[in-house]
Amino acid sequence: MFQTTDRTRLVLIASAALCAALQAAGCIMKPLTAYSGPTLPKEQVARIHCKDVYVHTVDTTPLRDWFPAMVKYGSETGPSEVAAIDVLPGKHRLIVNFRRQQGGMIAWGVNSFSILYDFKAGQDYAFSLVEMNNGTRTIWRPELIDKTTKSVLATHESKPLPASKSKPGMATVRGIAATIFNTSTGREVVLIPRNKATEDWIAATNKFRSEEGGIFKFAPSMPKERNKPFRATIGYGMGFFEFTDVPPGEYFVIFDSAWGVFCSAPVKVTAGQALVDNVMPTPLRSPSSPAVPEKKNPPANRADAKEKPA
Repeated sequence: MFQTTDRTRLVLIASAALCAALQAAGCIMKPLTAYSGPTLPKEQVARIHCKDVYVHTVDTTPLRDWFPAMVKYGSETGPSEVAAIDVLPGKHRLIVNFRRQQGGMIAWGVNSFSILYDFKAGQDYAFSLVEMNNGTRTIWRPELIDKTTKSVLATHESKPLPASKSKPGMATVRGIAATIFNTSTGREVVLIPRNKATEDWIAATNKFRSEEGGIFKFAPSMPKERNKPFRATIGYGMGFFEFTDVPPGEYFVIFDSAWGVFCSAPVKVTAGQALVDNVMPTPLRSPSSPAVPEKKNPPANRADAKEKPA
């Protein structure tokens, strides 16, 4: 039996009603083409069937960019009745969530999982769900399978990829972003410059979240000084993220989990430094905390800490 929160139940009543209306209109049950250009015949694409899951991102593009009828709540995209997704042959990263309908309600998992696979033209793929229970809630992990043979082709990414190489004189900044509620997989992680304005904004946001419980009120606005420069990436695996070609300077890495938890980490890139590793944004970190130094060891696989949210 899957579990839902009160928030999930409330927002998904509207989602279920919308999906039913769209299905009745014949708008959403044919495969979604997750690529640009004219629709290709089935033998030229890979078809991914979406029973009991929803794929909300292919590579770095959210499905709502291809399918505007999908419902968005805050920074979370609600599932839709997409029966299958067609992708071009080749390697793609899918961001996948548990999704199931029961008794007129639709429930989906708090955490997303990423699956990286080299898809073949003319093949049909599907997902199986592996159920795990940590004693307090059920966790569903998707596996990519061959739709015909049911053989498992790929599981979720549990380790970070090797660090990418940046341009000469610049650094690669990477780490893991997660809270007790969710990870940054499929969600945005941003890199902003460290200055007085961004320090004040982080302090104000931390105060707002800790004292006001602020997801239902207006949070402090990010200052315009954050635009010089401003970088964003999408987390993968267990919440891993990476920024390449970062010039020397001081920065903050920000992960706003959209569940009332705001995480930040100071980062310093020195001249000649090629890698800043093990960056871990945490809640209520003071802007005056020391910057994260370069570490030689790879990020630890903290899978046990990420399996708690449903």
